[in-house]
Amino acid sequence: MKTTNKTLLFDKFGSVDNLYIKDIKEKPEPKDNEVRIKNVSIGIGRVETIYYCGYIQGIDVKFPSSLGYESSGVIDAVGKDVKNFKVGESVSVLQNTTQDKYNTNAEYCIQPEGSIVKNPTNVTHEQAASIWFSYLTAYFPLKSIKEGQFILITAAAASTGLGAIQIAKILGAKVIATSRSDSKKQQLLDFGADYFVNTSQDSKEFEKQIFEITNGKGVDIVYDPIGGPFIQNIVNVCAQNARIVIYGVTGGDTPFLTRQLFYRNIKMEAYLVFNFSTDPIQLKEAVDFITKNLEQNKFKLLIGKRYQGFDSIIDAYKFIEKNDLFGKVVINL
Repeated sequence: MKTTNKTLLFDKFGSVDNLYIKDIKEKPEPKDNEVRIKNVSIGIGRVETIYYCGYIQGIDVKFPSSLGYESSGVIDAVGKDVKNFKVGESVSVLQNTTQDKYNTNAEYCIQPEGSIVKNPTNVTHEQAASIWFSYLTAYFPLKSIKEGQFILITAAAASTGLGAIQIAKILGAKVIATSRSDSKKQQLLDFGADYFVNTSQDSKEFEKQIFEITNGKGVDIVYDPIGGPFIQNIVNVCAQNARIVIYGVTGGDTPFLTRQLFYRNIKMEAYLVFNFSTDPIQLKEAVDFITKNLEQNKFKLLIGKRYQGFDSIIDAYKFIEKNDLFGKVVINL
């Protein structure tokens, strides 16, 4: 039986070059209400790159630090007072803790009982490691979508965008997916989007296409991880009483266009999944919805690229930083 634990670490904020793998001599031991998971697959994404670059505010990181929000594996130890899980069960990690306290980028990881879910029998470990961050992030702000509404999903080729496409379609929305590259067009349409618009084109042409698609009305909901100056183009294509959900700011500081929002009754909200996933009642609602659709095979796979073996994890993060991804990156151990 393996007694060491390969773990991804970094000693200071900066770039992917600061990441390194260390084979820690002892596996971590679960405390009260915790379990230890022997990871089979690890899912990674852009949110981890933001963390190791030092852009996440409000957390006190102690170095060396590890990282990671998603993995799937088998429970191989449980702490005192764990009630709903036992050794040998196949589980996945949900993102309702911060990376500085609990993380997944290791062969074995510790998680609170309230941060894991049993895997549906029809879902493999690599599939499970790619699901939860994307679908949980999309579920909370999009669950109120009404059938027939137009939703604009920007940067839709990322795993969070793909998860949003799936949830929006299940709820009956008409999906407009965007990317900066026409090379993603057919992939996004095949994944379920009803329309595609390239955001690298002239802003007037972008707006023209959105209004053509929506018969001059504009979009009802926007799901956007970019923000920045592009928000002006987004506001311009919103319908009266529209709602803009900004769940990332990869485009930089985002202006709050008070006059336009005010007169057209547009709601613009900054959204962080942890404000919802840390509430047990709301988390259960989301998990039940996602699990039901997984069991009914209504969700498509989010995996865009696979790596084999824990030692490949740094190369996987280097790939993410190239910004040429469709879906989730998964490392199979």
